[in-house]
Amino acid sequence: MLDVSHTAPVNAASPAAGAAPAVLWFRRDLRGHDLPALSAAMARGAVAPLSVFDAKLIGGRWASPNRWSFLLASLSSLDSELHARGTRLHIRFGDPVDAVPAFARASGAAAVLVSRDYAPYGRRPDARVAAALGKDGVSFEALPGQLIAEPEQVQTKAGRCYSVFSPYHRTWLVAARRTVLPAPDAIAGVHGLESGVLPSLAEVGGAGAAAQLIPAGEAAARSRLAAWAARGISDYGNARNLLAVDGTSRLSQDLRFGLLSSLEVLHRWPPANGGQGSCRAGEWCRFDDVHRGDVLAGLLRACPLRRTASRTRSVAAGQRRHQVATRR
Repeated sequence: MLDVSHTAPVNAASPAAGAAPAVLWFRRDLRGHDLPALSAAMARGAVAPLSVFDAKLIGGRWASPNRWSFLLASLSSLDSELHARGTRLHIRFGDPVDAVPAFARASGAAAVLVSRDYAPYGRRPDARVAAALGKDGVSFEALPGQLIAEPEQVQTKAGRCYSVFSPYHRTWLVAARRTVLPAPDAIAGVHGLESGVLPSLAEVGGAGAAAQLIPAGEAAARSRLAAWAARGISDYGNARNLLAVDGTSRLSQDLRFGLLSSLEVLHRWPPANGGQGSCRAGEWCRFDDVHRGDVLAGLLRACPLRRTASRTRSVAAGQRRHQVATRR
């Protein structure tokens, strides 16, 4: 079972001399700020950052040129940031079950670290990758980093997920928070590895993307966060519903791809206006804290949906999303 008990600060200690490197597999956490997996990888020694392009996702039925354009630009930006700190983003193609262990062997890594995936479609491949790595004696570690509080921290006393928002919110407010981590100044990299090349838009089926997409990458996302804070976060609960007012955060895509940490965004909320309590008005940190995309399969089974049995089974299997309306 993956270790998801990290609620205390995750700090990068000085690695032991001669320690084996660690692979940092980037998925939905394309940033350097407040990334526990990065800090943990640095504590082990040299870091080999990795991004894997799975053919099943590239050729999927829900292809989106705009999404691919934004993702590729964000990965390119991440590579530039990593390069400035002493390493590179390594690009590989294929099934992660094969690609990740192969990269770990090439880099001489003793561990592969990731930000925890909560969706059934993500958890099952992670289990397969962990099993494949285990055959080589390489550990697979999933750490927090996507959510403000881990799902296990926000449960009823019976260990089930909440079906009513108000008691959920009260538990969420008092859940332990880890410390927001700064971006490192330098990262020790693994040399001698082929870095690989990001695919073109045409290669991933992204031809036809809009010409006026918002800027991608962590730096652009942090600029949007700063601009939102300057416009006034404290009135977000009302302003986001006024069409004539520039009151939304414009951070949805940045939270979706992990260009920003949800926890860091929460820390920008003005304490004078209720601090974390003010987030009740913000849809992005309501049930979204657990229901971002697909919920843990186990929690879904413990939370019967008022749907037909076939639809409930499809949600639990990760084939259909339990929709939560959000407006950011």
